[in-house]
Amino acid sequence: MHYEVFATSKSKTGARPSDDVTLFIPGVVAAVLDGATDPLGHEVDGKSSGRFAAEVVAQACTRLFSDTRNTLLSASEIIEYLARELSDRIEGQGFAGAPSTTLAMALFLEDTVRFLVVGDSGIRVNRDRVYRHEKLIDNITTSARVAVFSILRSRFANDDELEATTRAVAFLGFARAVQQKVLTADEVQLVYDAVHEKFAKYGIAADIDELLGIGIQSQHLFSNEGSHPLGFSALNGTPPSMSDVVEMTIGQSELQTIEIFSDGYPKLPSGHLVSAWEAAHRQVELSDFHKIAEFPSVKGSTSTEYFDDRSVISLVL
Repeated sequence: MHYEVFATSKSKTGARPSDDVTLFIPGVVAAVLDGATDPLGHEVDGKSSGRFAAEVVAQACTRLFSDTRNTLLSASEIIEYLARELSDRIEGQGFAGAPSTTLAMALFLEDTVRFLVVGDSGIRVNRDRVYRHEKLIDNITTSARVAVFSILRSRFANDDELEATTRAVAFLGFARAVQQKVLTADEVQLVYDAVHEKFAKYGIAADIDELLGIGIQSQHLFSNEGSHPLGFSALNGTPPSMSDVVEMTIGQSELQTIEIFSDGYPKLPSGHLVSAWEAAHRQVELSDFHKIAEFPSVKGSTSTEYFDDRSVISLVL
């Protein structure tokens, strides 16, 4: 087996650690974990809540699969174990928000490989089949953020200030933006109307208004709420929802390449090596620096940061 592992912080200088964590035990497990960014930027002992969650779950995976018989546990048993481990570690840490992480994982059995995906990190098999869950809640907040960027763009000469202001609206909410006179009530209504129209088929206009009014800082309230359209599965110490967990098993004889990646790579390359992933990332930065066009996101890049941390594990079997 040939393998490459790459992870880097969104900080262009490396001043801040990544919220992503990679785990690779050859012949046993390969995983990428993307810790959720704390909208308020709180840290404990210099560590973000997202980094904390990703590290704890990676450590729990290492312990669990040190006995390779546990690779045969059901997906719900694995996820419940990881959730309990994280819950036990969260208690008493003092984080303001709920530490949360995604998990995209390959487990190597005798003749097969099991794949398990919780959240929006992804797995690509043989360079053509992609397994990843796109969250409706992220699509909604992204649409709102892109609309706000368009409204505010003419008011700022400095792109970093524009990005910071737009992020604050998306993460801390439209109610706060009106209160602080960043946006008018009429401008907010225009954004709401556009988002309602785009997502009308879900019939959740009131929920969308509440979500956007408070901002992404409230998104955790929908985690592991499998029955709600805005719900999504996450590893954050609460009882897991399996409603959107991706699981499959593929025979090793059918596999040529496996790539496991975080959403810091919005464009998937044609090649499978780390160099190809990094080349695709550079293309994204050149073509859509602010992440408002071909690769929309809840955050854009700035002069000091890429829009997100990024990690990839590339395996050739």
